[in-house]
Order: sequence, then C-alpha cells, then structure tokens
Amino acid sequence: MPPQSVRGVLEAVFGNGTENFTVTDTSDARLRQFANFAQMAEEHKEVRIWGGIHFRNSLEVGDEMSRKVADHLLANYMKPMR
Repeated sequence: MPPQSVRGVLEAVFGNGTENFTVTDTSDARLRQFANFAQMAEEHKEVRIWGGIHFRNSLEVGDEMSRKVADHLLANYMKPMR
C-alpha cells in the first residue's frame, strides 16, 4: 500500500496527534522512531527516491491517488464494530 493511503487509514483509526511511536525494521531489527504518521510516510517516500526506485514527481502523483484510496477504504470498508 502506498505511504499516503497507509497514513490516511492509520490516522483515521489512531488519530493524527503527535504521539511518538517506534517501528521495527524487519530486515535488520533496527528501530525507527517517528513523531507522527505524516513523518513516517514522508520518510518512506524519501527512501524510495534515495534508493533510485522512484522519481519525486511519481511519488507526488501517487500521494494524491493514495489519499483517494484511503478515503474510499474508510468510507466503504472500515466501519465501527457496534
């Protein structure tokens, strides 16, 4: 899933405050700390550029599409369990 759609879903479920959290890199067990989901998504994009996987403009186009995917998922599939 693209970083912005993941971000959109995570923020909808957990909020978008500034609670620090840690993510474990499963490839080498390194810990990554982030202040919020936006920071995590931005780093994910930057890594793809630094690694030569994407150009910046393709990620910007993908961000817009990802936001629409997240909105669609939240509106149609993620309903409160009550």
